[in-house]
Order: sequence, then C-alpha cells, then structure tokens
Amino acid sequence: MAYTMRVFKFRNTPEIALKIFLILCFFSGVIGVASAMLAMPVLKVWKEAFIVILFIVALLFSQGKVSNKIIIPVAILIAISIFAIYSMLEILSSHTFIILYQLKFDIIPVLFIVAVLLIFSKMSKDELLSFSIKLVKLVLFLGALNAIAVILQQLFPDSFMGLLGLDAGQWGSDAGVRLNSTEGNIRAIGLQLSFTMSGVLMLFCMILSIECGRFIKSKFLKTFLFLLFFVAIICTTYKTAIIGVMVYFLVKFFEKFLPSISKIAIFIIGLIILLFFVYSTHDYAVYNGVRVYNQTAAYNSIYLRVLEHHKIIASLDSLEKVLFGAGLGINGTFGLDKTEYGITAIATDSAYIYLVSNYGYVGFFVYLFILIYIQIKLFAIKACDVFGARHLIFFTLVIELFYNLGLGNFPNNILLIVFVAVPFVLKKKGCTKEDVAAYSYK
Repeated sequence: MAYTMRVFKFRNTPEIALKIFLILCFFSGVIGVASAMLAMPVLKVWKEAFIVILFIVALLFSQGKVSNKIIIPVAILIAISIFAIYSMLEILSSHTFIILYQLKFDIIPVLFIVAVLLIFSKMSKDELLSFSIKLVKLVLFLGALNAIAVILQQLFPDSFMGLLGLDAGQWGSDAGVRLNSTEGNIRAIGLQLSFTMSGVLMLFCMILSIECGRFIKSKFLKTFLFLLFFVAIICTTYKTAIIGVMVYFLVKFFEKFLPSISKIAIFIIGLIILLFFVYSTHDYAVYNGVRVYNQTAAYNSIYLRVLEHHKIIASLDSLEKVLFGAGLGINGTFGLDKTEYGITAIATDSAYIYLVSNYGYVGFFVYLFILIYIQIKLFAIKACDVFGARHLIFFTLVIELFYNLGLGNFPNNILLIVFVAVPFVLKKKGCTKEDVAAYSYK
C-alpha cells in the first residue's frame, strides 16, 4: 500500500508513459524488423499492449475524476463491444477468433482516445500548453529522422534491401515490414511499416512544420524542416500524400489571403474532392481516363479499389448486411491469413469500404458524422489548435476516406488523436489565442 502511494506521488507518470509511447511510434518499422529477425512475434502486438497499459495507468491516476469528453469514445467502445458479441452469436464459433482479431484494430484506438483525454484533463491549462510545445519539437525531430531514412532508402535502394535481406514486394509476415516497388523504384518506408504510413507521416510533419513554425526560433530550421519533409513525401511516391500537399496549400491560400470567404471556400473544395473520390472508386470512368497517361498507377491506385469496392458492396445481399456490414473481420487481407478459416477475404484499403464491410452503412455514416463534427469544431476553436489539427482532419475526411484507412493507419492515427484532443481540452480549460501566443517566437 505504501509503495502504491509513492507511485501516485509521481503525478507525471501518465504523461511520461504517453511520451515514451509516441517516441516508439516513430520506430514501428524498426520494431517490426526486430520482431522478424529475433523470431519474437509477440513484439508485433507491442503497441496494443502499450495502449492497454497506458489506459490502465491513465484510469488509475484519474482517481475517479473523468472528463465528460470521454462520453463519446466510451459510447463507441460499448457499441463496438455489443456489436462484436452479436456477431459472435450470429456466425459459426470457428470465426470467433477472427472477430477478436478484428477488435484489435477497432477497440484499441478508442481505448487510446479515452486514455489521452484522461491524461490531458488532469493537466492544467499551462501544463497542457507546455506539453504541446515540447511535443511539437519532439515530433519534428523524430519526423526528421524518418524523413532522412526515407530519402536515403530512395537514393540507395539496393543497399537498404540488402541490409535487411528484403526483396521488393515482401510482406511483413517474413520481414517485419511491407516493402513495395512501382515501375522498378522502391516505395520508401522510412522507419515505418509501409510506404503509406511513411507518406502520411511525412505529410503530417510537413504541415506541422508550417502550422507550428511560430514555436521554432530559427528561420533556417523551419525552412530546412519544411523542405526535408516535402522531399521525403515525394520519395515515398505515395500519391495520396502528394495530393494532400496540394490540397493543404489550396486551403491555406484561402485561410491566409481570403479569410472572409475561407470557410465556404474550404467547404466547397472539400465537397468537390470528396464527390470526385466517391465517383472514382465506384466507377471505372476515372480509371479509363488516367490509364492513358500511366497504366500502372491507374491500375494500382484506382482499378483495384473499384474492383474491391464492387465485390464487397455486391456481398451486401440483405438489408441487414447493408445496414450492419458483411461480417466483422470477414474482409481485409493484411495480417491474419483468413484462408485458414475457410474465408476468401477481400482487401479493405480505404476507411469507407473497411467500415461498410465491418459495420455497414450505419457504421460508416456514424464515422462520417463524427469526423464532420470534429472538423467544424476545430475550425471554430482555431485559436486553440496548436498543431493545425484541422488540416489533418480535413485530409483524413476528404482525401483518405476513399483512398486510405485514415484513423486505422498506425502511427498516424495515434498522432492525429493526440493533436485533435489537445485543442478540445484546451478550449474547455479556457485557453485563448493570447495563451498560445505566449509560447510563440513571433
């Protein structure tokens, strides 16, 4: 009992644990390779184990005082759990493990949301602001390491693959990471598990280098970081991230030079892009137009998605499936080999089709509503948006929804949760524009 009381005197324990976890997130690919080389598959679930521990620590240190901000994530957690139990009762018991495996991707991030809100709610306004500024510098530093790794891998691909004993296209089950090539060129993964993860991470860091530039004293360093992340995005060859760069600067133009019409302009931009991506993933017309210029890119980025979307939507052959999905964990090809359970899974490479397959259109529209609500709120409390999270959510909502897993894309989902939680908690604590400006160098 005395030992427990001494532990609770270290009130910064949850904050320290969170920082350690965030640092490890920037080396997920390194941990993946280590898991394969050391033949320790248990390392593959390090992040899930850490989040559960972080959740327990945050709950213990909250001492029963919780923020009303956790109501929504807790409600989602309960809804997913009830849905999972219902699914287990509906299908054969042989598929129960698949459902439990699927929950790893859905429940764990929600636990992290609750943990983060509990940790931030215990901090004072000044403590949270100080934590945020330190986190900005930490993320930019670790992001720079990832950017350098991305660029070096692109410049010296043979040396990189030889160092790890990898071949292009090798999957994580053998090597710990997923390495792909396109038109003979490596798709650099940096220190992450795949090029999609590194591409979005570099985009987030580039946006951070601009939005948080006021917290960096050296103008040279700000310019250097921006250029480093920009070059790294190109080196990942991830077109979704490259589109994200262009859309970010378009949105930024209206915010900076036409603020009076920025909100309506950003809404129109988002709506046009979203509708175009809906069309491009449900009809082959866009693919037919793009393949004239680049057959390989059109096939990989558009054709396969349309094909997968059509297959999954066609499997929704009843009203129940349309509303609640084809079956929890039935589709999705990364990770668990579902052929061992007699299931021929279809890839779910976007948040849209992932949600429709697992939770139906009810789940998809709940997700969409939550993202839209967060987006509107972040623009409304822009003064407290330390990290520029409104731009990251805009990318997740408008661009990633139909072309990436978004909130299911580790470690970017973890960073996004932290970046979004901070302004909401700061606003509740009465944070003003002047409070944030006190930490600025300009």
